[in-house]
Amino acid sequence: MNYFARLICVMCLICGLVLTSFCLYPDTVDADTTVTPYTTILAGQQEHVYIATDSSITLTTDALPAPRIYGLYTRFGYVISQAQQFPSSVLAVKVDYSATIPQDSIAYIDVRGSTQGTEWTSWEVDVAQGDTITFEHPVRFVQYRATLLSNGQDPVVRSVRLIPRYNAAVYTAFNEVVLPVAPTYRVHATRMGLVGGRTANGHIIQPRDRFVSLPSIRSLSSKGGSEYMVRITYNGKSSVAPVYDVGPWNIHDNYWDEQREKFNDLARGWPQDHAAYYDGYNNGVAEKGRVRFPTAVDVGDGVWWDDLGIHGDQAVIDITFLWLGSDPIEAPQEPPVTVEPTTPAPISEEPATPVEPVPVEPTPVPEAPATGDETAVEQEAEPVAETEAPVEPAPTESPTAPVTEETVPDVGDADAGETKATDSDEVVAPTDEVESTVPAPREVAPSAEPVSAPTELLVDDQDELFREQAKVTWYTADSCGHADRALWTYTTTDTTLGENVGHWDVSPAIDGLYDVYVFVPDCATDKPVTESAHYVVQHRDGATEIVIDQAAAVGDWVFLGQFPFGQGVEGYIELRDVAGDSMHTVWFDAIKLTPVL
Repeated sequence: MNYFARLICVMCLICGLVLTSFCLYPDTVDADTTVTPYTTILAGQQEHVYIATDSSITLTTDALPAPRIYGLYTRFGYVISQAQQFPSSVLAVKVDYSATIPQDSIAYIDVRGSTQGTEWTSWEVDVAQGDTITFEHPVRFVQYRATLLSNGQDPVVRSVRLIPRYNAAVYTAFNEVVLPVAPTYRVHATRMGLVGGRTANGHIIQPRDRFVSLPSIRSLSSKGGSEYMVRITYNGKSSVAPVYDVGPWNIHDNYWDEQREKFNDLARGWPQDHAAYYDGYNNGVAEKGRVRFPTAVDVGDGVWWDDLGIHGDQAVIDITFLWLGSDPIEAPQEPPVTVEPTTPAPISEEPATPVEPVPVEPTPVPEAPATGDETAVEQEAEPVAETEAPVEPAPTESPTAPVTEETVPDVGDADAGETKATDSDEVVAPTDEVESTVPAPREVAPSAEPVSAPTELLVDDQDELFREQAKVTWYTADSCGHADRALWTYTTTDTTLGENVGHWDVSPAIDGLYDVYVFVPDCATDKPVTESAHYVVQHRDGATEIVIDQAAAVGDWVFLGQFPFGQGVEGYIELRDVAGDSMHTVWFDAIKLTPVL
C-alpha cells in the first residue's frame, strides 16, 4: 500500500513538472509572425541561391528578376551567412573571398557585426576582396551578405571568410556599450501602397502591410527580420516597423548617420531628396530621378492608415532610428531645443525665408507617390544625367483607406496649381540637440464642380504626346502598324548599351482606374521580335514594370494591367531597347487607356 502511495506521488510530481514547463516556456514560434527571432537571423537566410558542398554560392535555376533598386537584372538572389562567433571581442575583421563575375552579372559582399547577436551594426556595403572592416564598438558576432545579379551567365562567389584582427587589446569594459538615445528627425513621408510588389529583401507586400522603405541599403533587414526598426510618430500616435525596402528617391543616402555614405556636405538629418527639392542640390536630381516632391521614407499602408491614421498620400512625420540607440519614448528626454540654421539644413522651427511649394495631388483615396526615373547621383559638384531603373511586376490595387469627414482649410492662391507648405508645429529633438524641421504639406480642398465621366485616351507614336529618344537612329515601318506607321530598333541585354527610349505621356483629365493596353504591329523585319519587352507604367501609385512577349502578340493589343491615374499627376508609359534578349526587334507603336467604369 505504501509502495502504491509513493508511486502515485511520484507520478503526480512528474505531471506537475511537465505542466509547469508548458506554462513557463510556451511555444514562441508563431506561423503568422512578421518578425523573425534573432536566432533565425543568426542561423542565416537565403533567397534563390544554391550553396554547394565547397561553399561556393550561385543562383538557382528558378531565380526571379531583381527588385527595382538593383537595376535591370533578370535573375537575383542573396544569402545572409550564419553568424560567426569569435572567442573574444574584436574591433575589425578582414574580408577574404574570391568571385567569378561574367559579363552582364555582378556580386556584392556586405558585412556587419553584433555585440550580443541581437542588435547589429549597419551593413558595410560592397566590400572588396582583402578589405578590413573596422567597427565603432567591439563585436563578437559577424555576418556577411552576398547579393548575386545576372542577365546571362551567373556569377559565383567562393570561400568567403571573415578573419578577426586582434591587433589591439579590447577591454571588457568597452564591451558594455551604453547606447545613446536613438536620433529622431522630422521629414516628409509618403504612403507605400504597391500591394503585391516585391521589396529589396524579397518580401511580398501585403494589404495593410507594416514596414518602411529607407534610402540606404546599409539598413535593410533580413526577410521577416527586425534588425533595423524605426519608430514613426504623427499627431500624437506612434508605430514601430522594420525596414524591408530601399528608397524612395535614393539608395545610398543614410541621412540619419553621423558619417554618410554619400552627400557628406549635407547636414545630418537632412535627406538628399529634401535638399534637391528645396535647395536645388545636385540640380534637383536624386539617384532615382528628378525630385518632384520630397519624401525620405515610404510607409506601409498598415502603419500609415491603421496605426497613425494619416489621410492622404503625404505627411510630415517624426522618425526615430531605433538600431542607433535606445527608444526615446522609453527613455527620459530633455525639452526640445530650437537651433536657428546657419546652413540650408532643416534645423529651424521658423524658416527665415518662405518655403518652397510642396506638390500634393488631390486624390479621393490615399495612394503611394510615383517614383522617379533612375539615375546615378554623385556629389553636388558632379551632377549626373537621369537614367531609368526597372520597377516591380504589376502590383494589385491597394485596399481602400478608412474615410472620415474632415474640415479642409482653403488653400488660397498657389503657384502652378500646387499648394503652399506650412511650418511644422512641433520639433522632435535628435540626440545632438538639433531638430530637423521641414515644411508640412497642406490638404487640398476637393473641387465642388461636377466631374464628367472619364473617356478613353489613345496615344500613337505619331502624336505629340509620344516622345522618342535615340543616341543614333530609329527604324521606321511605313504602311504598317497602328495608323500605318511604327518605330522599331534592336534590343540589348546590356544596360550600358541602351540607346532608344519611347515615352508616351498619359495624364487623364479625370481621376480613375484605367485598363492599359499597348499595340504590337505585325510587320516584317530581318530579326525575330523580342520575347521580353520591358514596359514601365508610371501611375498614381508609383511605377510598375511589366514584361511582355511581343513576338506572341503581333497585330494585337496587349493588356498591361489596371492602374489608377490622377488629374494633374504625371503619368506615362515607357519602353526601352534594353530587354531580356539581344538583337531582336522591339516595337514602339500605340498605347491606350480605357476607363474602368
